[in-house]
Amino acid sequence: MHPALFPCLAVVDAELMLSVPPLFTAFQGFDTLFHSVEGFIAASANLASDMNAREAIRNITEYLPRAVKDGSDLEARTRVAFANT
Repeated sequence: MHPALFPCLAVVDAELMLSVPPLFTAFQGFDTLFHSVEGFIAASANLASDMNAREAIRNITEYLPRAVKDGSDLEARTRVAFANT
């Protein structure tokens, strides 16, 4: 793959996500969950990747419902952003 296809910087700021509607918050959260599960069950998984995947899954299952229910819940938005990262 070409190196230009990989990002060199990501801005992850939960405050920028406060205006995202509930449906799109849910879509983003489920995408995060699916990628985390995929990373956990991948043939190339290892102890470090499993640790990251488990933490992402834990954060999504605990905080995504809160972020969808109340988009202004900054703690929930922060934890969902953390899991996505």
